[in-house]
Amino acid sequence: NTPGLYVFAVFMFFIRRRYLAWWAKYNYILSCGLQGGVAFGGILIFLALQYHTKKLVWWGNTISKSGVDGIGTATLKAVPKGSYFGLPEGSWE
Repeated sequence: NTPGLYVFAVFMFFIRRRYLAWWAKYNYILSCGLQGGVAFGGILIFLALQYHTKKLVWWGNTISKSGVDGIGTATLKAVPKGSYFGLPEGSWE
């Protein structure tokens, strides 16, 4: 991700070269904090959006079961033998 690349560039090039003692002391803590924040955020998003016992019913969840494909009634009609589907030959000229 681009924001992570910017943070990496600042910490590895700018801060490390100018403030080496501060970087050596806090770089590991910052890295652990950012990774822990991502993990905590992932768990929080899962619990908020995915882990629920109540079924949500709205048109986006049920639309696939309401059409002819979902019901199973979509069939192809057979073309009579000796015939074809489309315009008759020569009618487009």
